[in-house]
Amino acid sequence: MVGVMNRSSRAILSGVLAAVLAPAAARAQFGASWRADDRVMLSDFGYIGAVATDQRRVYAATPNGLEIYDYTSGRWELPSTFEDGYPAGERPTALAHDPLQSELILATSNGLVSTIWRLRLIDGRWERGPALQTRAVLAIVPSSTLADDAFYLNTMDGWMRLGRIGIFADPVSPAQVPEDVRARAVPLIQRIERDPGFSAWEPHLGFDDHRRRWALTSAAAEEYGSGLWVGRAGGNLVRFDTRSYSIENHTFGLVSRGVGAIAQDGSGALWFGSDGRGQRVGLTRVLADLSSSKMLESMFERVPSRAVTQILPIGDTLWVAALDGLYRCAPCSDADQSRWDRFGETDGLPVSEVTGLAATRAGLWVATRRGLVRWSGDDAEPRFVGQRINRLAVHADTLLIATDRGLWLMPVSDSIGDGSVAPAPVPGGRIVDVVVAGSDIVATDGRSLYRRRNGTWTGPERIEEAGRVTRLYATPTHLWVAGDRGVAAQDLATRAWQSLRVPGDVPEGPVIDLLVTDTHVWLATPAGALRITLRR
Repeated sequence: MVGVMNRSSRAILSGVLAAVLAPAAARAQFGASWRADDRVMLSDFGYIGAVATDQRRVYAATPNGLEIYDYTSGRWELPSTFEDGYPAGERPTALAHDPLQSELILATSNGLVSTIWRLRLIDGRWERGPALQTRAVLAIVPSSTLADDAFYLNTMDGWMRLGRIGIFADPVSPAQVPEDVRARAVPLIQRIERDPGFSAWEPHLGFDDHRRRWALTSAAAEEYGSGLWVGRAGGNLVRFDTRSYSIENHTFGLVSRGVGAIAQDGSGALWFGSDGRGQRVGLTRVLADLSSSKMLESMFERVPSRAVTQILPIGDTLWVAALDGLYRCAPCSDADQSRWDRFGETDGLPVSEVTGLAATRAGLWVATRRGLVRWSGDDAEPRFVGQRINRLAVHADTLLIATDRGLWLMPVSDSIGDGSVAPAPVPGGRIVDVVVAGSDIVATDGRSLYRRRNGTWTGPERIEEAGRVTRLYATPTHLWVAGDRGVAAQDLATRAWQSLRVPGDVPEGPVIDLLVTDTHVWLATPAGALRITLRR
């Protein structure tokens, strides 16, 4: 995949590679150099375990991160995930806002032990607190008096008291718990469910926009408004207005946790394709500033129901390669008004398992596990029948075809010409990806890199920092290599390599796809899409 980056971005990218992509020898010392918001993770935030509010925001804790919605301005803020120290992978059970300390207090559980976490809202960093020998914390209640400077924890095994600046939680008897604390310790979701005036509306709060009903898990009231925010077990957030009795669904994040492909369309919006491993599969369209997202699920939309392998915007049309077919969205400038079409074997594809796309003057080329097709809209012209095509790239008027039987070059033009192909023998044999980086053609067999310049191949070149190579990406200034150990980037001018590693810099591998823009690097991982800010 070849990215678009103007020449003025070299200074920005060189700066981030110096400050963010540390040399391999310095990886152990690198973590302290991250700044706030340098890294942002998008993932599946649908399962809400606990909810809290302050004067203008609602916070929703999920196993993959903390959602933050500014209900006064109607905008989503950047989520807090692993890069901030959030305990991703644990089940959140209780959440409270402490106005005195300007902190959030979160309780999580691994099924046997619970842990208390503190988020300093002033700098967005999480600190680990005490571990508790209890299966779950049901409620966290700040004391209402300055004399009693503590939090009371209502757990499945009794009451505990944790000082605001304490590091240990001490068991206390119910008689030692202030009466107002005991009253506030009853989860709001239980209190409202017992309210006869609320019972008529409670069943409606579980329904999402597709009329699926989700269990209600937690709730918190706005401090000065009339809104009641309710978390759902898979259906994200819903706001219930206690004055007008109106219901609004609020969703953020991706359709699935794992991401298989990333692209940016002409409007600047980002598209994320599922890796096919979750319960829900499809696409998500996110505004460039991450203030809003639109999920397209295969259960309700004509979008991929298996892993997405590549997303290719062309004008106002979006082409999507997936393991269950070729998809087209046209026009795709408005996700709410767009039309989706699917093409499979009955439309001329050798098989429905599409592995790559490339656009040339001769039309759209579609790679599949059983051959290559030129897609003109009315017909499909097959090539390499029966062969597994892994990836495509374009160099001038030549199509580069990475296959299980090596790399092939096909001259293309407006009329395709005679469609002749020529092998470009690579010492590695099977080629899983190919790009054009500067004046080189760079191919990989998954283990090593091979470079071709002026018709001569060099290699193999092992990139230990990346590990097993999954994807290549090129900009005018850098070659990017993604793998199961992280990402490595080479400056094409100096030939110097620098890297981001799993799990210190990237939460989980392999890195399946990547996108480089003028301001960010996006990495597709099984844990979500990680955005890294390019800074000077």
